Amino acid sequence: TTATTTTLPLTAATLSSASLTAQPAKKKQKLSDTKSKTTLTDNDANGSDNDDARSDSSDNMSSISSSATSATSLLGAPSYWADFDSMDYFEVNVTSHSPEYKIMQNNVLLKTIASYHIKSALHHKIQFSTFEMTRLVRIQNPSLWLRYNSRRKFFGQMKPNPVPNVLLPQPIDSIANEYWLIHGLNTCCLDEICQFGFDARHCSLDGMFGAGLYFAENSSKSNQYCHGAPCTQKGAVALNNHAACKCTQTTEVCLLVCR
Repeated sequence: TTATTTTLPLTAATLSSASLTAQPAKKKQKLSDTKSKTTLTDNDANGSDNDDARSDSSDNMSSISSSATSATSLLGAPSYWADFDSMDYFEVNVTSHSPEYKIMQNNVLLKTIASYHIKSALHHKIQFSTFEMTRLVRIQNPSLWLRYNSRRKFFGQMKPNPVPNVLLPQPIDSIANEYWLIHGLNTCCLDEICQFGFDARHCSLDGMFGAGLYFAENSSKSNQYCHGAPCTQKGAVALNNHAACKCTQTTEVCLLVCR
């Protein structure tokens, strides 16, 4: 993802280490998603165009259905979003028995663990064998969605070449090459990202390919960049610097699943 793109954080997944565990950002408003029919943790979109927004009502993961509200329809927002009456950012706790929770846990987090990351201490001192998702929070940010959806439409008009062999579920919008990707981070950065989106001006200059926003298709790769309080480290931790990382097996950390 380059500085010219807009990336939308859609879900904060809580992991635990043999698993690592994620803590969502502080809420402006917190809803409980008991309306039953919510879908994926990521804003989904099919390829249909309305003049200023695309509707997500028939995405390719829509085995999970939900009734769209007038606000979601007006903004072209994902149909599985909970009802909202303002443009403020808020979070929805997704219940563990919902299809949305199971898709994120099984298809996104567990299915994308790479075997060569298991028990590895190369980039993080915590060695894991699997992940345990302890919490899932859907981020609903209407203002950010409008900006993102406009950029997505622009990229769709450019008709980019398809991206082959992405591990995560099939494209959300194949016309714009829109996929889910995963971002690992220190939980201290959650509030700002969830409310205002990713900002390339805050990138580290030490990335493997230089300054930029980095996302992975493997949950186990993004997990190498996860830290939670009281740890203040950001990014991967080299073998010779493990002492600086204060994470433990029970530290709650977060992965952002983004469109």
